[in-house]
Amino acid sequence: MVAAASPEVPRPLVEQLAPAGRMLLPLGERQDQVLTLVRLVAGRPVGKPIVGARFVPLLGTFGFDA
Repeated sequence: MVAAASPEVPRPLVEQLAPAGRMLLPLGERQDQVLTLVRLVAGRPVGKPIVGARFVPLLGTFGFDA
């Protein structure tokens, strides 16, 4: 479970995801996200939208500008 929103799945988190692992994270705009279940398919992240959400933004290189 990632507790900060990002515009897309951060590459460093994908690199840590086990082949059969799952990651739940909020994806989308700074003020409007969708809680998304991500798993690897053929080595690439594939997301399944679950429900609308609003989390604090992830800031920095793999998130939003400060």
